[in-house]
Amino acid sequence: MIKTSSSNSDLQEALIRAHLVNSEVQGAIDLRLCDSIGSTSDFVMSNAVNSSDDYLVCVANHQTDGRGRNGRQWYSPANSNIYMSVGCQLPDEYLSSLGGLSIACGVSIAKVISELGVKPQLKWPNDILVLGKKLAGILIETRIKGREITVVIGLGLNVAMPDKTEDLIGQPWTDLRSSIIGKSAEFDNNWLIAKLIMSLVSAYNMYKQDGIKSFLKDWTKYDVLKGQDVVVQANGREERARVIGLNNDCSLRVEVGGCEKSIYAADVKIKFK
Repeated sequence: MIKTSSSNSDLQEALIRAHLVNSEVQGAIDLRLCDSIGSTSDFVMSNAVNSSDDYLVCVANHQTDGRGRNGRQWYSPANSNIYMSVGCQLPDEYLSSLGGLSIACGVSIAKVISELGVKPQLKWPNDILVLGKKLAGILIETRIKGREITVVIGLGLNVAMPDKTEDLIGQPWTDLRSSIIGKSAEFDNNWLIAKLIMSLVSAYNMYKQDGIKSFLKDWTKYDVLKGQDVVVQANGREERARVIGLNNDCSLRVEVGGCEKSIYAADVKIKFK
């Protein structure tokens, strides 16, 4: 659903909720919209336990302290992109099964983006790309208190990045404006945010019930690393590898020097020939 919208500052709770009517999340979310905030994930992490609804969702027009994986800054200019976090409470028995949640969320978000006519790529463990350039990132954070876990799914999605930002972002990036509808058009973020909320809640519920199995097949449709020669950076070391795919536990299967191994936490960069 692409239509004229003056800017991302036109975010309106009533419009987002209107797009959620008759969905599984209608009446199940506590939705908070902020013009400017430090971090949507920090807000949700601090307030989810006090929410009377199943899910606490925070959406911001601007973040002053947005972050990505490994504490990296997530550039979050105003009136430009989508910054949102979805949080909920779980019994601590689920902690050991949350390792693949970012994979499940990535698949679900990729499906939403595919509906817009874009061909997304998924890069293990938490990036969404278009033509090798970063479009979105997912960050899963957890906090244990007593016998309860607070789980927060953070999402940053580039919609209409300001010009002249190349020096502020340390990797190739793209946005929906340039990927879909050209530099002169705008995007209806209220509709897209509603779609993303539904997608993330649905992914979370499916993952909690059935685990990662139902998402792995779809991951292969979008996997940008499979078969690629890559550089794996972990624990201050680099090694070259060829990616085989994902294991059932969502670790990355790679071949290094003729031997297969599993990678559980690392930065992986495609080796350009």
